[in-house]
Amino acid sequence: MMYTNSITPKGQVTIPKALRDKIGLKPGQSARFELLDERTIVIRKPLTDEQVRRVVGPPRGDQPLTDKEKARLKARGLL
Repeated sequence: MMYTNSITPKGQVTIPKALRDKIGLKPGQSARFELLDERTIVIRKPLTDEQVRRVVGPPRGDQPLTDKEKARLKARGLL
């Protein structure tokens, strides 16, 4: 799918509804933008808490992620 949109004077772009529906983006949700090269931007839907738990396991209270957990998430493009 390819879509063309204009950029507003404020630098805003509307993500076409068909794309929002395809990846399940809802109004008010955040989206992650990643620049792959000079011409390619990837838009990702944020992970749900359940998806994060599947990757790093159950919550451990207030303990921060370990370097190993951060590396695993980064390798999967999730951090």
